[in-house]
Amino acid sequence: MHQLSEFNIVFIRFQRLFKIGGLMLTAICLLPPCISQQKRPKVATEDDNRIEMRLRMRLNVNPHDKQAHKELTSLLNKKYAFRAQMEEDGNWLKNNPDNYFDEIEMSSLAKTVDDPEYAIGIDRTVLAKANRADDPTDYDYVKDRFAFLLVDREQFGEALSILKHETDLSPTDAGVWENLADAQFKAGQFKEAVSSYRTSLNLDNNQEGTHEGLANALYKKGDIEGSETEMAATIAIYNAQYHGNATSDSFHQMMKGLVNVSKTDAALSKLHLKYAKLLLADKRFEEALTEVDSAARADGDLPYQYMRAEIYDAAQQPAKASAARNEAQVKITEMARKEAISKDAFFSMFTFPEELFMTESDEDDGFDQAQELITLLQPALASGKLKAADLLLLGNAYCTKVRISECRELSERAFKMEPKLDRSKTHYSLAQALEKGHDLTGARKHFQRAYELEPLNVTYRTDYEASRQN
Repeated sequence: MHQLSEFNIVFIRFQRLFKIGGLMLTAICLLPPCISQQKRPKVATEDDNRIEMRLRMRLNVNPHDKQAHKELTSLLNKKYAFRAQMEEDGNWLKNNPDNYFDEIEMSSLAKTVDDPEYAIGIDRTVLAKANRADDPTDYDYVKDRFAFLLVDREQFGEALSILKHETDLSPTDAGVWENLADAQFKAGQFKEAVSSYRTSLNLDNNQEGTHEGLANALYKKGDIEGSETEMAATIAIYNAQYHGNATSDSFHQMMKGLVNVSKTDAALSKLHLKYAKLLLADKRFEEALTEVDSAARADGDLPYQYMRAEIYDAAQQPAKASAARNEAQVKITEMARKEAISKDAFFSMFTFPEELFMTESDEDDGFDQAQELITLLQPALASGKLKAADLLLLGNAYCTKVRISECRELSERAFKMEPKLDRSKTHYSLAQALEKGHDLTGARKHFQRAYELEPLNVTYRTDYEASRQN
């Protein structure tokens, strides 16, 4: 029996369940000063520098010195030197490819510093050097993580080949079929994804994540009725597993304990919002509003009012839509002032607190964040009231809607207005948005600037060089 699925499914579903939540502060990191997550680097003392030098010397002499490696990564983490910590993990893995815990840490750090290509390179080395026979469970877990790194980088051919091979090794394992389906969905292979999700459900139909994936794939195929049915099944299974007595396996037992600790259930709220979006597409407005009410009961902290406003827009009830947006504004202002980690920094950067929720598109939120951002900011554009960060966010929203000339114009205005926006992550995010809008010339300019500002970032270099070939 192939040893991949149990641990891997726990990891993927844990990510899926806790991707959501209160204030979307992580998204602010596309703008300086990354007020949400990144802490100020700790100034290294002379003792720290001497200790680091001694540890590096020990590792140069003996690249298998576990204690030196552990002390060095701990020191670098304490200094918030995340790239250096990632690179130390990478160097360690080149010499100790079977140390799978460090692979997980390295891959997570690569996401933190926005450099997935570095993690891909190290994973290739680990998989080439490690012996699967020594530990097939952890080896296959790394291989699976590697495949999804490739998926995220849209290197679908190699990723799908790996995941299809997993189904050959374990044709009766529901988890590997779900993994293949997830990758096929991201590759735009919706017909194939539907088939793989159904194969997974034939093997284990008690996994809410698989039903949710099938709902998404059916929607993309244009089968709204089938999508609605699967989303209803998703919610029913979720409630049975986490709010009923139907807990069926160790993963659900663990997650049920975590859900019960919280007074709210953001994951369930997201499911109701997604169901509302499907019902809205089917013009079943009253039922969609009922699902929004269910989302609010599950977690009143999420911006469910925007989904309600879009339903009222579609039902041609503009007064109710406006009232819903005003309600959202009041709620978000209160939450932002209460919960924002760096209140002064945030409110000096943005004009409207609602922007806190709209800095990164997330289909799980149900509503159209880019359009809501345009609705919020566009009226203030002509009056000249918008700040540089506002302009940049509005420009990215225009890019999402393929309004490329407006995207480029506002972005350039933002950079001229605020020199602090000249950061690698800011340029890289803008380059990605322009590339998706098919403005390859504009994208190349910002890929180039991101690489110039952070030349050690393998991903920035890779994407800049690729943009020169277009």
